[in-house]
Amino acid sequence: MTSLSFLALAVGLAVLGSSGCAKRQVAPPPVAPTESVAREYHVQPGDVVDVKFLYHPGENQRLAVRPDGTLALPITGDLTVMGLTVNALEELIRTTAARKLREPVVSVTIAETAARAYIGGEVTNAGFVQLGKPMDVLQAIFERGGFKSGADMTKVTVVSRSSGAPATRLVNLEAAVEGEPIDGLMLAPDDVVVVPKTWVATANAWVKSWLDGLTPEVFKSVRISPTSL
Repeated sequence: MTSLSFLALAVGLAVLGSSGCAKRQVAPPPVAPTESVAREYHVQPGDVVDVKFLYHPGENQRLAVRPDGTLALPITGDLTVMGLTVNALEELIRTTAARKLREPVVSVTIAETAARAYIGGEVTNAGFVQLGKPMDVLQAIFERGGFKSGADMTKVTVVSRSSGAPATRLVNLEAAVEGEPIDGLMLAPDDVVVVPKTWVATANAWVKSWLDGLTPEVFKSVRISPTSL
């Protein structure tokens, strides 16, 4: 095979691969998680919480969790709340406030959150997403503009530190889009999501690098149609 023939074949494969990737159809993100999922969120320093007492509205407060993970309510004093779920935080406030109030009824909501996750790789606009509400991997990627045409949706990597030591899991978002139940979709604070390239996109990048590095300038300006191969 001559150099020119190899060049034509390489360019043809690159064009064919690019056209295949461009046809990728991605469904919109699924509906938001239910309130029961929201209440599994773990409180972080910097979060702003709304605490309401049904029968004692004078005790209602909107406060930020301190950097040391404590919450200072006038009726309870300082409480260590970092890492608690919303249900556990309600119970802690209820039992502590019961020392001064008769059978208090307490509700807690997360008004603002400092939690975030990083989305990178083959996404339109890599960067952080705020986890102001429970968010899964697919929703987070759409927050950053969606997938690039060369994204491999079947091998998305999520690195999580929620349990201490870093743990890695692979998520098949193509199956999730098609409605299959997938474990490990929900994001935790400080998770890192990496969307890899498909093998076609990787090959295209290699061909482009080969053309830029090895092909004489006169050939770089030549466009070869796939129909002529």
